[in-house]
Amino acid sequence: MEKQQQGQVDRNIKEARKKLEMEMEAARHEHQVMLMRQDLMRRQEELRRMELLHNQEVQKLKQLELRQEEERRRREEEMQRQQEEMMQQQQEGFKGTFPDAREQEIRMGQMAMGGAMGINNRPCSCANWYPNSSRTCHYDARWNFGIDPTNN
Repeated sequence: MEKQQQGQVDRNIKEARKKLEMEMEAARHEHQVMLMRQDLMRRQEELRRMELLHNQEVQKLKQLELRQEEERRRREEEMQRQQEEMMQQQQEGFKGTFPDAREQEIRMGQMAMGGAMGINNRPCSCANWYPNSSRTCHYDARWNFGIDPTNN
């Protein structure tokens, strides 16, 4: 009987030892899981910080690109404005030396009409050719401008 009791005690001890080893193994796994969770949380936090920094950097780059684009557009507009100014000044300069078509027509018409405004109202030089002649000069300046004075 004592042998039976001793055998029972040995089995109980063996069982308790197995149970304790299993509990210790489970505790080790649980501890590792806890460490892995903490590591995961740290990594997630680090990832969030990196994403935040990345987003800030992207935002800065976008703002820089917008500023550069605005500056480029402003320079182009300024250059275009200067070119337009130069062209306008050139046109105004040409106007001073070359009258526009309407002005030229008016002046030509005045000259053809015998100097309505005092232009081209000098006596005909034909009188110099025939100083003692009773001949009348039939010169008409309108012929010089392609105007037929006979078709009034």
